[in-house]
Amino acid sequence: GKNVIFVLMESIDDIACNEEVMPNLYRMSKEGIYFSNMYASIYGTAATANSEMGTNVGLYAPLDGSLVYSFSDNYFPCSLAARLTDVGYTARQYHYNVPGFYSRDLMNAAFGYQEYVSFANYENATMDTVLIENDELYGKFVQEVPFFNYIITYTAHLSYNLSNGDVARAMRKHPQYEAMTGSEEMNCYFAKARITDDMLGGLMERLENDGLLKNTVIIAIGDHYPYGIEDKEVLYAFSGVEPYEQLL
Repeated sequence: GKNVIFVLMESIDDIACNEEVMPNLYRMSKEGIYFSNMYASIYGTAATANSEMGTNVGLYAPLDGSLVYSFSDNYFPCSLAARLTDVGYTARQYHYNVPGFYSRDLMNAAFGYQEYVSFANYENATMDTVLIENDELYGKFVQEVPFFNYIITYTAHLSYNLSNGDVARAMRKHPQYEAMTGSEEMNCYFAKARITDDMLGGLMERLENDGLLKNTVIIAIGDHYPYGIEDKEVLYAFSGVEPYEQLL
C-alpha cells in the first residue's frame, strides 16, 4: 500500500556514497537498509539498459546488446510495474531521453508502465534536479496515490572533464568539488554525482512537505560504475579494488 519510488542512478558507485560527495544517499544508506554486495552487469552495449532489465523483470539482458530491439514487443506479466498496477498503482517511468532513444517508449510499455515521462522538453533537462524544481513534473509525479515511479537519473553520465556542460553547472552550484581530489576526472564525477544527490534530498523534502514521505518507500541503486572515467588507475585507487575492471 505504500508509494514506491525506484531510482536507477546513472554511474553512481560506492565511491560516491559518502558524506562529502552524496550526503543524502549516505544518510539513506545509514538510516535505511543498505545492500553492499551488489554488482551491475556490464557487457555488450547499453550498460544502463542491462540494469533496467534486471531491476524491472529480474532477468539478464541478452549479451549482444540487442535488448531494446529484440525485447521491445515482449510481455512481462511479472514485472514490477505490472504487479503493482494489478493492485491499483499508477506506474510511470521518468528519464531525460526522448521516447524513441533505445526504444524507451516501447520498452516502457513492455515493462508494464502506463507512461514514459521525458525531461527532454524542459529547461535544464539533463540535470536530475529538474524533477523537483519543475512544479509541472513534480505535480505529475505525485498526482495519484498509490504511485510507483521509476526514475532513471542522468547527470552523472560521462564525460568527466571541465568542458562538459553539466560539469560546469554542477561546479557553479558546488564549487567545493573543483579541487576536491588530485584528479580532474574524479572532481568532475563527484560534482555530477552531487546533483543526483541534490535530487534525492529535494525529493524527500518535497514529499515530507506534502505529507507523503512517511508512506513512501525509496529504493536507490547504481546502474553501473563510472566507466567513463578514462584514468582507470585513479578509479581503481578510489574504488579500493585490484586493477581488474570486473570487480567494479
